[in-house]
Amino acid sequence: RPVTADALGHLLESLRRAPVPGRSGFLYPSAGGLYSVQLHLYASPGRVDGLDGGVYRYHPDAHDLIAHATGIALDPAALHLGPVNRPTATSAAFTLFLVTDPADSAPLYGPDAEPLALLNAGYMGQLLCERAAGADLGLCPVHGVDFDPVRWLLPEGERLVLLHTLLGGIPADGTNGTEESA
Repeated sequence: RPVTADALGHLLESLRRAPVPGRSGFLYPSAGGLYSVQLHLYASPGRVDGLDGGVYRYHPDAHDLIAHATGIALDPAALHLGPVNRPTATSAAFTLFLVTDPADSAPLYGPDAEPLALLNAGYMGQLLCERAAGADLGLCPVHGVDFDPVRWLLPEGERLVLLHTLLGGIPADGTNGTEESA
């Protein structure tokens, strides 16, 4: 069954920036968001209520999804290089891609920009996994993803580096929460 807009909104709200005096505004360590990690979502056609199949960027200040390429379906077999993740990818309602443009934070962090962004992506992934159960969703962190089919759908996608990927949806067994990594 499709993921509701409310469930997806509840999950993504954990990444929303909210002004808090003396803090970065995020629920995860972020050095004020200077590590430049972006979340892009691929919604499988017909699997997320209110969203056309396609690629969106999450805007943490507005708590909104910005459409980049809609009306498309991506082939899970083309995205997932290892066969072990393909069944989960095929049944997923959405895929979350945590990416960075190292040039955004390189002026401040130099060669440490990408490793720091990777830490930030880990914090974000952990928070998303913790919040999934409260949205009656399951998330499965995966590796072995070919980001190129998504990269070329995004503005300045050639500069983006994939840091982490999570597959999401309503667990088939009726449980909620995070599945084991594949």
